Amino acid sequence: MTGNPCTSYRGYRAWVICVLPGLEELDGTRVTRSERLRVLQEFSEAAATVAVDQERAMEKRAKERESCECEVENSAEEDEEDNEK
Repeated sequence: MTGNPCTSYRGYRAWVICVLPGLEELDGTRVTRSERLRVLQEFSEAAATVAVDQERAMEKRAKERESCECEVENSAEEDEEDNEK
């Protein structure tokens, strides 16, 4: 999943390992039996942190979209004004 924005979420690796029990490798690193056992014990914490980070990322993206939409609207208004002259 290298390159996917979710890889920056806290607890991402643990969460993915827990929800994909047959996973053998993640981002070029082998998933060991001991890692799998450890993250299974920490799953509820990993799930919570992933959810929080995901919500923050979605809010940030919504603000970015809103900002872009405003810029497009302003640009369109300026074009209309230029055409009227």
